[in-house]
Amino acid sequence: MGLKAADVRSGLLAGASVLLLAGAAQAQARDDSAAAQLSLGRIVVSAGAEKVAIDTPQAVTALDQDDIDDAQATTMGDLLEAIPGVSVVGGVSALGQGFNIRGMGTGLADSDSRILTQIDGVTKFYEQYRMGALFSEPDLYKRVEVLRGPASSTLYGAGALAGVVNFTTKDASDFLKDGDRFAVRLRAGYESNNDGVFGTGILAGQPVENLDLLAMYTQREADHYKSGDGTTVIPSNATSSSYLLKGRYYVGGDKDHSLWASYQNWTSDSTQIYDQAEAFGTTPVRRKVNDVTATLGYENDFGGSRLLNLEAQLSYANSKVEQRETTFLSGVVYSEFSYETWQGRIQNTSRFDFGPDWTGFLFVGAQAYR
Repeated sequence: MGLKAADVRSGLLAGASVLLLAGAAQAQARDDSAAAQLSLGRIVVSAGAEKVAIDTPQAVTALDQDDIDDAQATTMGDLLEAIPGVSVVGGVSALGQGFNIRGMGTGLADSDSRILTQIDGVTKFYEQYRMGALFSEPDLYKRVEVLRGPASSTLYGAGALAGVVNFTTKDASDFLKDGDRFAVRLRAGYESNNDGVFGTGILAGQPVENLDLLAMYTQREADHYKSGDGTTVIPSNATSSSYLLKGRYYVGGDKDHSLWASYQNWTSDSTQIYDQAEAFGTTPVRRKVNDVTATLGYENDFGGSRLLNLEAQLSYANSKVEQRETTFLSGVVYSEFSYETWQGRIQNTSRFDFGPDWTGFLFVGAQAYR
């Protein structure tokens, strides 16, 4: 017996324009920035300036490469667990993670429909009974931004009622320094509790002056681990592999005028709890996951123009789960759940300075997805 579930959604958001104003005296901004770092962590607005949360229309927490390296995360939940107001549902296994922001999102009986998750601007969507919506490897990313609250809907649409989680993948330029044409980074680790091992290899190169190329591969394997009281947590084991291919061509050598493309793949095949929230259906099930994200993008700041700063991209995403050994549902030998999405987006950002203390940004764009 076989079951297949698919979801095709289409929508169009066009002609969206927003004027955001944020201002403060420079001396006060420096004081606020220091206070934010001491008491609240790094909090930014979309323009990139650090401010105390009460002075901004959108609370945003950003993790940079140093933060990600320090976390040594094995799952996406490990990476985000220290961010205020954010929790991750999906158990200790890496096979499906869902997000909750300020009490909205993944919970006992709902889904991630109030939270948008994006990888390099590509919205990722997957929904199966309490499984989690994101399948990915934390080592692939150099930056994570979490936007909290309904103000996210201003630029991201009604689906971002609770917030947005943005992931930015690594680039070759992150490893090519001081005129280097080639770089290699190898990283490995071991965890004694679950006999977990992982390894990451990165190759970055610049074969010609205007072209950056990156290839990255990560493999993880882990057995069941024991909790604080010595109980074996089942199932907490997972085996996964992922890779990222990314290239960027700088038009005329201009770093702010470029064409880029990326392809990301995640594969895993392990046993896990049927209901990741472990409220019902706590029997095991074997799931094979294959997740793909492909993107073609274009960026042009028109020589530093204040009126024109164009970004456009076309993307394809497919999250597919093959489920078998489903003891929770008698008679179901095999089932397949997949969500395939095509997306297109174009946006221009204009900047306006109103004296020394006020700056405005006008965002005009359109996006379509199927």
